[in-house]
Amino acid sequence: MNHQIVVEMNIELTESIIIYAFITIFSIGLFIISILSYKKTNNKKLIFVSTVFLLFFIKGLILSLSLFYADLKTYIAIPILAVFDLLVLFLLFIATLKK
Repeated sequence: MNHQIVVEMNIELTESIIIYAFITIFSIGLFIISILSYKKTNNKKLIFVSTVFLLFFIKGLILSLSLFYADLKTYIAIPILAVFDLLVLFLLFIATLKK
């Protein structure tokens, strides 16, 4: 393999690790904040929003783990990740409609 291609692949992997780590850490932080807000206000919309942040955390965790465990990549498919996105959209829609 060409040295330049290897360096580019390592840069792409490093970028992916940073992005997925940020998404995972940020989403768990938002999940915790939204749970604490729900406990303080008892606003039912926050349950749906908290679930959205939890789903983002799980998705970020799965994507992060797939970078380090090659075997996991065979189980992760775009349709599975799309299901997470559909659930997020559905829950946000419900939170928007909830009074």
